[in-house]
Amino acid sequence: LRTAVSANAAAFAADLAPVVADIQAAGHTSLRAIAAELTARGIRTRRGGRWGVGNVGKVLLRTST
Repeated sequence: LRTAVSANAAAFAADLAPVVADIQAAGHTSLRAIAAELTARGIRTRRGGRWGVGNVGKVLLRTST
């Protein structure tokens, strides 16, 4: 089960990577600013929640490897 959850999270992060890159290119570079912009764009977390600093940090870690 852990492998499936990890693969799902990795796929979500990969799908979200272009959006995050666009947000960063627009000048929103802090974790808080990225979270606010994702929320403003109506994008929910993988589990349907609101974006926070921790969620954004984990997505960035997954996309940087």
